[in-house]
Amino acid sequence: MEPVLEEVRNYGSPKTLRYKFFFYYNALCGIFRSNKVRNSNQRHGLDKNFKYSASARESWYRLYDVPLDADVPFSVYSHAGAVSLMIIVGSLGVNFKYLMHLKNETKFHKTLEPELTYEIYYKFEEVIRIKHNKAALVGISIIRRNGEIYAEMRDHFVIKNIPLKYADRLRMDEKGEFRGITRLPVEPIVNSRVREIEIPDNLPRRYAKVSGDYNMIHTIPFIANYFGYEHIFLQGLCTSNLVIKELCMAGVKLTDYSITFSLPVLTGQKVYLYFNEHEYRLQDEDDRILCFGRINDKGSQNLI
Repeated sequence: MEPVLEEVRNYGSPKTLRYKFFFYYNALCGIFRSNKVRNSNQRHGLDKNFKYSASARESWYRLYDVPLDADVPFSVYSHAGAVSLMIIVGSLGVNFKYLMHLKNETKFHKTLEPELTYEIYYKFEEVIRIKHNKAALVGISIIRRNGEIYAEMRDHFVIKNIPLKYADRLRMDEKGEFRGITRLPVEPIVNSRVREIEIPDNLPRRYAKVSGDYNMIHTIPFIANYFGYEHIFLQGLCTSNLVIKELCMAGVKLTDYSITFSLPVLTGQKVYLYFNEHEYRLQDEDDRILCFGRINDKGSQNLI
């Protein structure tokens, strides 16, 4: 039986008033609603009208200080993905305070060309229980044009503090997909190179304007404090795109890439990217691992 495809509207650009209204309205609803999981079935969506404009490309490249003639596979479709995620999370009844992005895996097939329209297919797998009051949600996104796949992404999220009466209704994680997903690597990276990176104080705000991730926990200190953080920090995909940029500028041609988030990347600090041909780690000045991942893993499988 073919899945029912729900139409997803991306509101054109993260700079439009329609998109900003959608984002802030759903974000505020998500912060104040009770934390539930009302429906755990699979959801399938299709965005037929994602336009990658030349101005959007320039904004992404300026944000990360990259020459326009470089080839860096930024997640320029971030705002469209945010729309689908907020719709799904809203339908579940999840409070955004208890939603965490754990991991992203991406396969790059072809470079997106500006001034063309693409379609984005979304699949959100069922919510599964991983602990007595925690559940996991996996989202898959595929960027394609005229039947050709340009990129595939798999995102892992965890939902914390679920009341037991809702958690008890969920199927347990029998495959153990989330077991050890954030376990930190122990052995040092062999034959690593290193790049030193300064994290500007205004990077989260600048990233929000380009990507559409206006999550106030990253841009307003008061909101960050309300959520239990002492300082604002980078959005997850802001960190991911920063790593991608540094790898590409170091001469790495990315085909497969993953990132697992460990600790917040605070603004106003200096961090260090250690990498070789197969893996990387981003660490702070105290050698704490902030995120880590694999690069061009030959054993990787298709994500769909």
